[in-house]
Amino acid sequence: LKQRRPCAAIRDCCAALKINSLIVKAYRIRGIAHRKLGHWHKAHRDLSKAQSLNFEESTVEVQKFVAQRMEAVQAAHGKGRRAAQEEPQ
Repeated sequence: LKQRRPCAAIRDCCAALKINSLIVKAYRIRGIAHRKLGHWHKAHRDLSKAQSLNFEESTVEVQKFVAQRMEAVQAAHGKGRRAAQEEPQ
């Protein structure tokens, strides 16, 4: 992530997690990389897993932001579905 290459960071973290699925830092970095790419569900999943393995106060704000964005996306998709269902065919 320091090199501003979130896709490469995700690949590296996935490789590390294949070796050891309890590497908290890999979940945290992968979650932040997904956040930078706008992958809100994946970011939330990874950040939640990292926090459940080892809670860090510094990650709470990022996790809250991701949760808000994820809820906003879900709400937008819900409105789009309802509008499509309400349209006469």
